[in-house]
Amino acid sequence: MSNFVYSCLFASLLAWSGSILSATYEQGENAFIKGNYQTASKIWAEVSNKGDPRAQYNLARMLEDGIGVAVDRDRARELYIQAARQNIPEAQYSLGQIYEKGDGVPQDFVQAIAWYRQATQQKFPEACYNLSVFYNQGWGVEKDLEQSVNYLRCAADKGLAIACYDLGVRYLLGDGVSMDLIQSYKWLALALAYGHAEAQKPLTIVSHKLDTKGLNEAKRLVSIFKQKH
Repeated sequence: MSNFVYSCLFASLLAWSGSILSATYEQGENAFIKGNYQTASKIWAEVSNKGDPRAQYNLARMLEDGIGVAVDRDRARELYIQAARQNIPEAQYSLGQIYEKGDGVPQDFVQAIAWYRQATQQKFPEACYNLSVFYNQGWGVEKDLEQSVNYLRCAADKGLAIACYDLGVRYLLGDGVSMDLIQSYKWLALALAYGHAEAQKPLTIVSHKLDTKGLNEAKRLVSIFKQKH
């Protein structure tokens, strides 16, 4: 699972007036940041009932992991669904993981794919990566290397280290793409820069295969990517 994501989807801040007359998402967020998890859960529960998808997602995470509340995966799943229906990609991704792993529900790759696909519509990188794996392995879908690479590139373009690594290896081996050492170097170098240590070995191999001109071009592409991200 990814870490809690506190994206301010709505800009309004409601004022405090002595005592809390109406709980807000931001009050729950402040309580959580301070480590007052029980308070945060109570506030987000109230705000969730009013339909705030951010509160629904964060409360679901707390219920799933038992942070400040008793673990309740059924209720967490209900809240994920409510948030996912309001286009929170983290919730859509979480539901994909639940069905992929069979966590409290029967394992269902078709359901997992459906939720991942919704998250990919907002280019959520982890969902793109997981769909790449599904198409590469033929899990719940017909095996399709072209689709696998498309989703892998979607994740890599967002800077997901494991996706950069896999894409770099594909270009090195010509697996689902035409072999391209410059592109291989680019993605492996980015994977390494983003913390994927396993990229070092194939990156060294590619570096030795490239001539000076090719190596300089590959480094230029890495620099351009970093500037844009």
